[in-house]
Amino acid sequence: MNPKTILRVPSNCGVVSETDRVETFSCIPIVNIGANMRGLRVSGRVVKKAEPREISTRYGTAIIADAELEDTSGRIQWRLWRDQVNLVSIGDMVVIENAFVRSVGGSLELNLGADGKISISKEQMPRTATEVR
Repeated sequence: MNPKTILRVPSNCGVVSETDRVETFSCIPIVNIGANMRGLRVSGRVVKKAEPREISTRYGTAIIADAELEDTSGRIQWRLWRDQVNLVSIGDMVVIENAFVRSVGGSLELNLGADGKISISKEQMPRTATEVR
């Protein structure tokens, strides 16, 4: 597919992949997220958050924490970097904009680059996938 092709998608499934551009930027359900996707807008509840830890990167040391985000369709791992670590807590409803996905050890991991944004929502999210089961 030509990288400049505009796709029409349902309003609940806005995503920009490496090869496709999408016309709408509503939140994508977690169940529809795949490896190497970029430019995602995802919403959900933070259901897990590990203790922060320090790691060494090629740019120096960084503080990270692993979290898990859940919506009504499923869950995904979320890597919090530097200032992001202190922005969210377990139970927070968040909207993540301009996220990307890596495949790490066979699992999908949501990440947010320097141009990404995290918003904490005051609204209640519908029941999560775990609560529906």
